[in-house]
Amino acid sequence: MKSLRKSPRKSSRKSPISFNIKLDKLDLSHSKIVKIPHTIGKLVNLKILDISRNKLTEIPESIGKLIKLEELNLNNNKLKSLPKSFGNLVNLKILNLGRNNFDKIPDSIGKLVNLEYLNYFFNKLTEIPDSIGNLVKLKELDLFGNILTKIPFSIGNLNNLIKLDLGLNKLKILPESIGKLNNLISLNLSINQLVEIPKIINLRNLEELYLYHNKLVKIPESIGKLNKLKKLHLDYNKFTEIPESITTNLNNLEELNISYNQLKSFPEFGNLIKLKRINLENNQLVKIPKSIGKLVNLEELFLNNNKIVEISSDSFRNLNNLEIITLTNNQLKKIPESLKKVGLSIFTDENLNVKRQSRMPKSSKRQSRIPKSSKRPSRIAKTSKRQSRIAKSSEFFSPILNHRSQMIPRSLLKNYSAAEKFGKW
Repeated sequence: MKSLRKSPRKSSRKSPISFNIKLDKLDLSHSKIVKIPHTIGKLVNLKILDISRNKLTEIPESIGKLIKLEELNLNNNKLKSLPKSFGNLVNLKILNLGRNNFDKIPDSIGKLVNLEYLNYFFNKLTEIPDSIGNLVKLKELDLFGNILTKIPFSIGNLNNLIKLDLGLNKLKILPESIGKLNNLISLNLSINQLVEIPKIINLRNLEELYLYHNKLVKIPESIGKLNKLKKLHLDYNKFTEIPESITTNLNNLEELNISYNQLKSFPEFGNLIKLKRINLENNQLVKIPKSIGKLVNLEELFLNNNKIVEISSDSFRNLNNLEIITLTNNQLKKIPESLKKVGLSIFTDENLNVKRQSRMPKSSKRQSRIPKSSKRPSRIAKTSKRQSRIAKSSEFFSPILNHRSQMIPRSLLKNYSAAEKFGKW
């Protein structure tokens, strides 16, 4: 494979493009390019073209001549539109247009029938054309961080879609056709204005569902039919109760986050024996079900900022994998002896005077600060291992960070206290 990688150190104001027509790969990322010459159309054998992280404001019409192109990366530029000839790139499989200034997707996008990956995240899109339903080979569609208020019904045609990200938009409703995406594994609907959970009960292959930061008030019992779910994030909504179908039917669940709601009680945990992380902080819980003792794989439990008055000693006796539990800002007078075990990190109010035992739990290499929501722990050992362990748990506190690989600009989250809370922006 003939390729050319332009070194950013040798970049200039002129477009550093070599017109060797035998080239099939060209990487011009990080090159401070402000304009692509129309002669780029001469590179008719190109299969991979990366012009990301430059200063482009437009793409020449001649790009439509690169009919062998399979991967095109225009991420991180200043583009507002695509040329009319763009629909000629019928062999494109991967198209990355993230972090630009696009306000619409051209209808010609529907001609790219071989497209498998389409990324438009962090733009200014207000609508999606119906022609997107023609992209039947699409596996991943990323529209995170736009201004979308509706999604076309034709999205239901994308039968091969595995990942759909519609987070950080202004969606209030979704078309029922979204329930036809039978192969969907990951669905992100977070940080929108949804008032009800869409009809997704037919998405039986779904493993990750993100609905945090919406205006949801009720969880339907039918959510229990999504029995392949491993991650369920429902935090920052207005739930007052949880259906039993979650705790009885979702037996593959590993992460459950229902923090920052208005829960006064929680159903028995039933069959959630694979659960590793539970976040129930900032609710109105007064007690924890005794059946929590069945969660033998539980590693992290967040219960701070509730109204818990007592914890049963027997409830935690068999939780040998538990490494972190947060209990600050409750109404507890004492901590059960069964929690004062070697290797367990307890975050609680200082007046309870809980000591941490000497042996350190296994920790990851990632380091970060202790989440503010945990406040001051009691006698926490100040070691690098300790900090790295907390870093891992803090990701679960903030799902915005946890499931997005790129940081969200502070300006886009100014109305969401979660971003400010963890001080990571």
